[in-house]
Amino acid sequence: MMFHSLNELLSTTEAIGCSQTMGRRVGCLSIPTPLRSFYSLHDGAFVFNRALLIRPYKSVRGVRGLVEWNDPSLWKCEYELNLEDYVFFAEDVVGFSYCLGLDHRVYFFDPEQGVVELIAESVDAWAESICGDSREVGASLAISWISDHGEIPYGYRLAPLVPFVMKESEGIGNVLAPELPLARFRGSLARSLSSAPDGEQLRVRSITDFLRMHK
Repeated sequence: MMFHSLNELLSTTEAIGCSQTMGRRVGCLSIPTPLRSFYSLHDGAFVFNRALLIRPYKSVRGVRGLVEWNDPSLWKCEYELNLEDYVFFAEDVVGFSYCLGLDHRVYFFDPEQGVVELIAESVDAWAESICGDSREVGASLAISWISDHGEIPYGYRLAPLVPFVMKESEGIGNVLAPELPLARFRGSLARSLSSAPDGEQLRVRSITDFLRMHK
């Protein structure tokens, strides 16, 4: 299978793992055909100054791999929505996710609300969209962060101090957040939002408080 746009996207990347041929199934995770083809050539990468993370196949260098990250008991179980049929393979700079469905189309996952949205008919179409506009994955935020603080460490994303879904959030101010506590924090937030009565004001702990409690 040819990935013209995906290969273009990966032409100037920072590799995470080592290329290897993938098996059809590892543990309980069935690798969709488009991703098997991809991982036979690449084993994870950072793109646009670490704004876009494409996960390695197995956990390496502090980045959880495709197999571990898609374990239903790791963070997917935090959501009321059943996410087991989606294979999560990439994230933007703030940790919002891209995943493949059973139909091999690419979906965008808003982890604060627990909502999955179809965005591309194929992995290559998804890559073409990002190549056309790197702002989709937060490239400018990554550049700004690097200028002020240095590189984004492996295993971290830039979480807003106030969740995007909250009315008072303007997307201003970010903090380095480890990927797994961040995913669990957002799962808890999504559950709170879904169970809150209409019109009720919801009080939410800040990401910094959550991280402090879950060290």
